[in-house]
Amino acid sequence: MSYPETRCVEQRDTYHGTEVADPYRWLEADVRSSPEVAAWVAAQNAYTRGVLDALPGRPYVAGRLEALMDRPRIGGPFKAGGRYYHYRAEAGQQQAALMMCERLGEPWRVLLDPNQWSGDGSVALSTLSFSEDGRYVAYATTESGSDWQTVRVMEIRSRRVLSHRLEWVKCWSMPWAHDGSGFYYTRHPEPAPGQAFQALSVDQKLYFHRLGRPQAEDELVLERPDQPLWSFSPTLNDRDDTLVVSVYVDSPSNNLLLVRPAGEDGFRPLTPHFEGRHSYLGSDGRTVYLQTTRDAPMQRVVAVDLDRPEPECWRTVVPESSPLISAALFGDRLVLQYLERCLPVVRIRRLDGSLEREVSFPGIGTLGVQSSSFQGHRDHRETFYTFSGPLIPPTLYRYDLETGESSPLASAPVDMDLDAYEVAQIHCTSRDGTRVPIFLIRPRGAPPDGSRPALVTGYGGFNLPVPASFSPVHLAWLELGGVVAITNLRGGSELGGGDEVVKDVLLVVQHARAVLLQRPELYGACL
Repeated sequence: MSYPETRCVEQRDTYHGTEVADPYRWLEADVRSSPEVAAWVAAQNAYTRGVLDALPGRPYVAGRLEALMDRPRIGGPFKAGGRYYHYRAEAGQQQAALMMCERLGEPWRVLLDPNQWSGDGSVALSTLSFSEDGRYVAYATTESGSDWQTVRVMEIRSRRVLSHRLEWVKCWSMPWAHDGSGFYYTRHPEPAPGQAFQALSVDQKLYFHRLGRPQAEDELVLERPDQPLWSFSPTLNDRDDTLVVSVYVDSPSNNLLLVRPAGEDGFRPLTPHFEGRHSYLGSDGRTVYLQTTRDAPMQRVVAVDLDRPEPECWRTVVPESSPLISAALFGDRLVLQYLERCLPVVRIRRLDGSLEREVSFPGIGTLGVQSSSFQGHRDHRETFYTFSGPLIPPTLYRYDLETGESSPLASAPVDMDLDAYEVAQIHCTSRDGTRVPIFLIRPRGAPPDGSRPALVTGYGGFNLPVPASFSPVHLAWLELGGVVAITNLRGGSELGGGDEVVKDVLLVVQHARAVLLQRPELYGACL
């Protein structure tokens, strides 16, 4: 093979007395600003296509994959501001549109369609937030895969987009004030000209944007100039004006919670400094409910008294058991998503910890985006989830929190006889005696004699589990006569653990960022 030539340059940098060669520094330029980098990328792509396009049988496989993938994609049902929403991408569309209806059972209508925002599908919809009265939606867009977001506001009934735009934004959440006057968001200082895609993401600040006013007049809510690596994610309590801000340094594996209780002006720590992962679930007066890894690597739910927030005073509501993926608070109920034997288990518990019921699922599979399933406003009496499996197309469900009944809402059809195949969970034994779980998908009744080619997948790192999910690629392989093995390797947290490895990696990443900033004193702040 003769790959396209890659030019080397004489580039050397000295970091704290150590000289480091970087002969490919020129490739860090953006393709939109460097004709040489753009030409290099084009040559690499052309060479790759020349190799792949010559593979025998490729036209048939490519055609079948296209047919299996060329179907509607649905997901993300939720309720906000008195209306119902979910995402849907029609066959052939690159981006999913946000669909809306007033009441379940009525036709869904398009509210936001990113496919209309650019000719090449390069503009995507990211963060969403709805005002409580359902009048407005704040939505963020990204372009060409950039981390930068632009935030706009739409009046939903009229579909009118307000004139002001928020720039230089990077936010995970944008909670509205209860009176609908505006919303919280995070942004960075405007980069120097030409540095928008090279500048480091530092010095983030939390602002409140009031409708009808330009961004320059936004109220500064929180900043920490002494901690330029900190990033913020705000949450407003459903029932009062308690504002909780989650603070991160590079990763959500360790975070700090700051709280500004209703009726107070300043923020104060709610959890110890970056000692575990903590998620705010809600408040009842001076009692705050958290999901936390502190003293519980697989997570537990605790109640924290705002007047005595020290960890030794925390009260355990739900103790640690299996890996707790997420939790949500509805009235006096907790909806808890676990991972047990690599499969989702959802339990409903009262705030006294007593078990009310478990949610049943239609087979081996996984919940969609687990952080968006079984979520909603504290006072909702219904919630939603997406379920799929190796042989179950993604299906949207409504869950009645009072009766425990699940009702299917929509599912994407698949041009394939899925009943001709079966999925089972088996185990193999590693060389050190550890039992490794495997999801095995094969033609129904096929003998396990090793005669069929096997597509084996796995990951095993960074606390990221590999679920038994729906995959058109796997379906095409099954049609060709193969079997699929999805392995749940150690390090993915399917059976718990994994956090210590993640912490070690994050220390290296944080140190590297401090070096890149040429500010080694930040390393101590990271620790």
